[in-house]
Amino acid sequence: MRQVRRLDLMWQGADVQKHEALKDDARKAGMSLPDFVKDVLAKIIKQ
Repeated sequence: MRQVRRLDLMWQGADVQKHEALKDDARKAGMSLPDFVKDVLAKIIKQ
């Protein structure tokens, strides 16, 4: 059986603008938003 982990994020108020910026960056990179966020987090963890 494969292991699955899930993270649910909610963007409210001023954070909505940050979500839109991430969504735009993901689109420019040709990635889905979840894949883009996982990639960003992976880069931070490797630091």
